[in-house]
Amino acid sequence: MAQKSNNLTLKRVRENGNVFLALFGAVAIVGVIGGTAAGIMKGPMKVMSDVSSRAVAENEIMANTKMGVMAIAQATAKDCDNDGAVEPYPYIDIGSATTQVGPVPTGGGYLPSEIETTRWFDPWGNSYTYCVWDHGTLVDDAACGGTGQNRLPGLNTTTFSTGEVNKQVTVAVLSAGANRQYETTCQDWATADGNADGDLDDGGDTSLVNKPIGSDDIVMSYTYAEAAMATSANWRLQSNTPTTAEITEDEVEIGGQTAAGDGVSATISGAVSTAGLKLATDPGDDSITGACNAAND
Repeated sequence: MAQKSNNLTLKRVRENGNVFLALFGAVAIVGVIGGTAAGIMKGPMKVMSDVSSRAVAENEIMANTKMGVMAIAQATAKDCDNDGAVEPYPYIDIGSATTQVGPVPTGGGYLPSEIETTRWFDPWGNSYTYCVWDHGTLVDDAACGGTGQNRLPGLNTTTFSTGEVNKQVTVAVLSAGANRQYETTCQDWATADGNADGDLDDGGDTSLVNKPIGSDDIVMSYTYAEAAMATSANWRLQSNTPTTAEITEDEVEIGGQTAAGDGVSATISGAVSTAGLKLATDPGDDSITGACNAAND
């Protein structure tokens, strides 16, 4: 009888051991499944994060590029060398950086402080960067800082066609992307124009902004003509007057209220037609201007 009792006890111990072993095995299987699922999900989640960050960077670069051309278009002196072509603000070189961080592309630097943006850093923590070119009859002129200016030498229209300037990149804003390294380079005109014929349309030529295939860099640029269009022609200068913007349209229609600051002068050739013209200090009771002459109204 005692032998039978011992056998039953041993059997129960073995059964309990099997239960614990099964439980440990189940836990291990759950762990393996969980780890595998996490690994499977990690890839798509990273891709989604990268896509979202890239979309943010693209939108911010678009805004910064527009603000870059608007900043110089609204400046008092747009043409530092007085050659009839607007020179964008120079970039900040990496050696002069204060709050900027991260790499810069070859030929470029950081955004200048004159660009009043709040979007200084890309989603990967690096500063947005900036390349600009000095096109026109005078390139690297002393009035713009000479050969040490933080602008790349552009198309020299003393040698080549003036009309080519409109097609050339003048401002570019960049981000190094998720890999935080630039593959894109900004080039001067002489480097890009491989056969030195005054255009970038030939097989041996490259772009002023040279982004290799497969690079994750994010780049947006404006040609000289696109900059003019984006700034409502404030980019266009009157001949031989670098502080005067010129509107060449035959008719200009102004609606609403228009104000001009102190020291602003306007020269108008031809007839002027107005509707409801009112002086800023006119109370509207004819006390300043007198009553209108109905015959001449």
